[in-house]
Amino acid sequence: MFPLILADTYGDTNTGTHWREVFETLQKIKPVFVFNFMGGFHAKNVHKAEEFFETYYQDDGFKIIDTGFEPWYSEWMQFYDKRPFDNVWFWHSRIGFARGPDRFIYAPTWKKSIDNAINGTDPAFPAQRTYEHVNDPRNPLNKENRFFSWNRRPHPWRIDLINELLSRDMDMEIRMPHHNIEDRSPPDGEERDIGGNKIPLHWKQFKPLEEVINDWDKNKDRILNDGVDIEPGENGAGIHSWHRRSLKTFEIISETIVKDGGLNTFASEKTFKGLRSGNLFLIYGQQGHMHNLKVRGFKLHEKYINYEYDLEVDNKKRCQLLVDEIERLYNMTNEEYSDMWHNTLRERKHNQEYSLHFNASLDKWLGQVLEENELKNAET
Repeated sequence: MFPLILADTYGDTNTGTHWREVFETLQKIKPVFVFNFMGGFHAKNVHKAEEFFETYYQDDGFKIIDTGFEPWYSEWMQFYDKRPFDNVWFWHSRIGFARGPDRFIYAPTWKKSIDNAINGTDPAFPAQRTYEHVNDPRNPLNKENRFFSWNRRPHPWRIDLINELLSRDMDMEIRMPHHNIEDRSPPDGEERDIGGNKIPLHWKQFKPLEEVINDWDKNKDRILNDGVDIEPGENGAGIHSWHRRSLKTFEIISETIVKDGGLNTFASEKTFKGLRSGNLFLIYGQQGHMHNLKVRGFKLHEKYINYEYDLEVDNKKRCQLLVDEIERLYNMTNEEYSDMWHNTLRERKHNQEYSLHFNASLDKWLGQVLEENELKNAET
């Protein structure tokens, strides 16, 4: 076996192990150099990746930057053909039609990390979440139990969604730390030159919810401060809480980003948790996000749910249309909602199982690498 050298944005040299079996296959051919890019696309982080690949620039081997934990995609285009990134494979988590340059490979890192974390302990099959009597107060199909939205970072678009939900007369579980204390440094306005490109250091501290939620005194009790999957000041993305999800049936998901989109959109752990849970869900993400899930082979429930909001270009309008559809679904009778739940069971089970083994683009790339290596060996 040839060596495997790992690094990430935070200095960890034992990172990226969710793709361990792929790396071990590549190690049979030549050395493997992997940088797991995490965090914001700002100069400090990009510079760490630059230093890593410059160190091994002259070494023969597979050079891989796994960007799949983050939404950055077009941002990497400016570095694609510049040293030391001009011999690097870019792994990303964008779903949809669009293909990037030849060295851009779809590798759903968040999906894979969740698959690894579950490791045989599958979420409850959704058929188990029903009660003999439709109107049993514990029944997660009942109006007061159906919907939930768990959030951590109070990004502006996420606040827009929560404010829109709060403005409607709907009873649901909304969670977000009332004051997220994550370090959002470096300071706004600072820049650094990398490869001839000015990269901003642009993040700011989050504001407490009382400064951004409408009618805070009225609504603060409707937003639970204690976390499920979220811890103030910490990254709670690795906590899955499948049992807590099984007490509800419809998740309202706010994705990592909402701007741009269209032919390709970013799918984080939030999307794949929704798929793996077996619940119904709608996502406020980039334009076309739900449609791109369908392109990737996941099932939508178009007989019951209107996904037209997903095609709206304007972010705020898309958010409003989404909440319009949530309100319509919320106001279904218990019998109507139960009918939707049971008649989408097969589709939701497909989504649970399909996400376990779907790495087709990466598998195709790996197959091509192995085939090319066999040809080279035959020639020698």
